[in-house]
Amino acid sequence: MLNRPIQHLDALFWEPGWRTSRPPAEWRTLLETLVREPRWIMDGTYESTLHLRLPAADSVVIVERSRVLCLWRAFVRAVLLRRRPRADAPPGERFTVAFVRYIWRYAHHTRPMMAAVLARQGAGKNVIVLRGAADEKRLLRDLSRALAHPSQLSQF
Repeated sequence: MLNRPIQHLDALFWEPGWRTSRPPAEWRTLLETLVREPRWIMDGTYESTLHLRLPAADSVVIVERSRVLCLWRAFVRAVLLRRRPRADAPPGERFTVAFVRYIWRYAHHTRPMMAAVLARQGAGKNVIVLRGAADEKRLLRDLSRALAHPSQLSQF
């Protein structure tokens, strides 16, 4: 819709099987290269790289869902749909105790950390928080209208 390349951070970070990832120096170099592109969309939290991505971003979209829904969706992806290829991740996603812990602690650990980073580095950024399907539909409707009237695209 926005005609920008989408970078799925899980697909870039993890090797198939999700047991190994890119080495830290290689990961940082890749992200530094990606954020120098004139236009992009990046999908993924990856808290350790927000300091690289946020200064180069004009907008941040935060999708907030309940822990139970996130756990269910992770379970379905990793266990029930494991053989279906996904563009946003390498094959073999694992449903581990560490991943369950990350999801469970997100609201009390990751969300406040992201809020702090946004408070420090987010001045002038368009921050959009999507808390449910109605918010997503509204965003898509607003984007469609803005694309029909390109002068309104500056809000995105």
